[in-house]
Amino acid sequence: MASVALPAFTCRSSAEPTKELRVCTNRTCRKQGSFQILETLTSLAPPQLRVNPCGCLGRCGSGPNLVALPQGLFLRHCATPSRAAEILFSLCGDGREASSSSAVAEALSALALTNNALTQIEAGNFEEAESLLTQALEMKPYGGLHRIFKHRAVAKLGMVDYSGALEDISQALALAPNYYEPYIFQGDVYVAQGQYDLAEKSYLKCLEIDPTLRRSKSFKARIANLQKKAVEADLKTVEEERQILARMELETTDHSFLQNELSPTVWFAPSDFSMNEVKEKMAESIIKLENQLP
Repeated sequence: MASVALPAFTCRSSAEPTKELRVCTNRTCRKQGSFQILETLTSLAPPQLRVNPCGCLGRCGSGPNLVALPQGLFLRHCATPSRAAEILFSLCGDGREASSSSAVAEALSALALTNNALTQIEAGNFEEAESLLTQALEMKPYGGLHRIFKHRAVAKLGMVDYSGALEDISQALALAPNYYEPYIFQGDVYVAQGQYDLAEKSYLKCLEIDPTLRRSKSFKARIANLQKKAVEADLKTVEEERQILARMELETTDHSFLQNELSPTVWFAPSDFSMNEVKEKMAESIIKLENQLP
């Protein structure tokens, strides 16, 4: 395994691109800040590069240590965010010159804005977070754009800007189709809009990409909330249609009130049927909904 203090070559010129970067999080490297380096690399990495923690890589004391795969390139002394950004740009930059300090500086500035925005999101300051994330996107960092779009979608969801949130989620997925987190927040947006069938599809897509989410407490809480909301919506629909049916019992020929009061779940056009036929179809609709309830 080759060992260098600074990247000796770039994977952009290599016949085999870097697919994974492993960061030692064993005791010695952990004391030297490897978890912070792991976080920085994860935030800045392009979607095609996996960044994962790993056990001891050897040569303890010269870390935090990394290894680029499949080349087996050993990288040591990665102890600062600046150093991590330099390594990442050298391995997987976007076509700019590898020596470009401005690209590294822009990436770190965008990361600082993103981290500030995440703090604002936690504090509920969604508009401020959205502004910071927009600034980060305008800097066009060499990596991590899909994550910034996802974070901005969360901020827009907090602002009740559902269309804006869905647009940013689409941008994130266009950059990283196998990035499951945007699908989670896409589901959250659909739940907020009351589009429970679409929310279910988004959450199922998350599981398709990463089946281990089944064990996630937060993901299970989302599924439970979706099921609760869907049942509440069905119960409300049943009650509304029962009330309409009860009113219909008092009507004999007048269909006009039905045009505005029938639930969207009722698929037939009242004007096409006699009052008795409408009553029968209303009853069928109610029974169908009741059978779907748990």
